[in-house]
Amino acid sequence: MFKSLGENATIYSLAKILYPENISIGAESVVDDFVFMYGAGKGIQIGKFCHITARCIIESGGLLEIGDFSTIAYSGIVMASSDDYKGNCLTGLGKFGGEPPGDREAITRNSCF
Repeated sequence: MFKSLGENATIYSLAKILYPENISIGAESVVDDFVFMYGAGKGIQIGKFCHITARCIIESGGLLEIGDFSTIAYSGIVMASSDDYKGNCLTGLGKFGGEPPGDREAITRNSCF
């Protein structure tokens, strides 16, 4: 189902995962209930010992990498792409700038990155 799933990784049953074949989740990482992950395009890579908490939205398009020991807190939103509104959607990271979260970072409650 997933591109790769590390040892003791946990994905709770009420998480909604689209395109899991493009998603890698590292060892000991947790994806809570009510998380929405959209692994289109180049996909999502979640490192080791990460926690994606309830009600988070994680969307790729380009490659989205979340480093080891990182947390995306309650209701956080992380997107690897933006939309040009021409119907092709999620056109690629860099249109608006910014860097994805690296190792040991936290995106806090109700944040959008």
